[in-house]
Amino acid sequence: MFNPGIRNILRRQRMLIVLLLFFAGSNRSFSQSFSDSITITLSELENTFLTKNFSLLASKYEIDAGKALEVQARVFDNPNFYFEQSIYNPQSKRYFPAKTVYGDGSLGQNQMNVQQLFSIAGKRNKRLHLAKINTQIAQYQFYDLIRTLHFQLRTNFYDLYFALKTYAVYADQVSAIEKNINAYKDQVDKGNISLSEYLRLSAFLNTLKGEKRESAFAINEANNNLHVLLADSSLKFYKPVLQIKNNLFDENDLNLKQLLDSSIANRSDVKIQEFLTRQEQANLTYQKSLGMPDLNIAGTYDRNGSYIQNYYGVAIGFQIPLFNRNQGNIKASRARLKSNELNHQLYKLSVQQDVIAAYKILIETNKVYLSTDKTLQTKFNDLLKGLTENYTKRNISIVEFIDYYESFKNNIIQLNHLENELYNATENLNYEVGKTIIK
Repeated sequence: MFNPGIRNILRRQRMLIVLLLFFAGSNRSFSQSFSDSITITLSELENTFLTKNFSLLASKYEIDAGKALEVQARVFDNPNFYFEQSIYNPQSKRYFPAKTVYGDGSLGQNQMNVQQLFSIAGKRNKRLHLAKINTQIAQYQFYDLIRTLHFQLRTNFYDLYFALKTYAVYADQVSAIEKNINAYKDQVDKGNISLSEYLRLSAFLNTLKGEKRESAFAINEANNNLHVLLADSSLKFYKPVLQIKNNLFDENDLNLKQLLDSSIANRSDVKIQEFLTRQEQANLTYQKSLGMPDLNIAGTYDRNGSYIQNYYGVAIGFQIPLFNRNQGNIKASRARLKSNELNHQLYKLSVQQDVIAAYKILIETNKVYLSTDKTLQTKFNDLLKGLTENYTKRNISIVEFIDYYESFKNNIIQLNHLENELYNATENLNYEVGKTIIK
């Protein structure tokens, strides 16, 4: 589950992806991407991602801004200085009279006042405590952004790798069928092969080309997503390098109870909800302190404006909390605190349900994967070659040829998709738990 701040960042990132698809993807063909490719491992992608991702770099500044607000919360209020000078003495007809001798008709009056506001009831410390909590929330938002983008990076890496494998299957099939069709053109003219059979084979080829094109779109989307995540504006095509494991994990090593506890303890978005509750608790304490009036202390000097020539005085002032004791804000803060506490409990429950769902999906996907015959991938080309030879020798009909061809192709592609889903399911469990459980 994404918090609103992360969701806004991801929305902006998707907009960047669309722009990249329009400006970069439209200016290069899929074949050009292959010819201008660069092999890269998952660890290399992750190292580049942490130092170049725009969203992460922007989020770091939010932490810096929070720390700056902590500094601001520490400072005291500035003192106020007031000065007053008489402009005109009508008796002596002098402007800005400044003489102080009695009886000469040129007396001038001036006054100076210095005031300092003192916050009482610990308002300054409470503001600082609130600012520190806001900084901690910004830090956890940064960690949650890393978690989310890291999940996107790894799943796009796997999507690209397996999409390339699927594309290779289609490319081999299209090439083989095209050779047959080119060889059959003369046979159709000679009447050795019926036109309907030729047209049916051509239709099958067009279907394969359409599926191949869709596979190319999936490849370009995953590749462009990686470019955005890595802030890479080049036209290089990423070619993932991945060592496929026969068994990604041992089901006995996964304890659902421990996974649920770990998600509450480790997920940064859960921490955000916790600190939002703490934030409102601190705000309630601060609002209560605002109900206490601040103390204003002033020092005054007045020349020729009081019962003596040079007057020195001290003043103390404060509001009388007769009507406004900040009771409305205190009541609102109490209501928000109760709301945040309930939302925190609801969020933890939702997180645990997400973990349970991710766990079940992974276990079920792994069971299907382990029960699948994966040797068909290595035998696929031999099977297609034998099938083509049997059709060329007319041992099987065009209907049988297309049916077998389609069955072999679907089996291999489904196995690719299953492997992709399994790798993504492991990443999804890591994402939902909030730490790397399966490497």
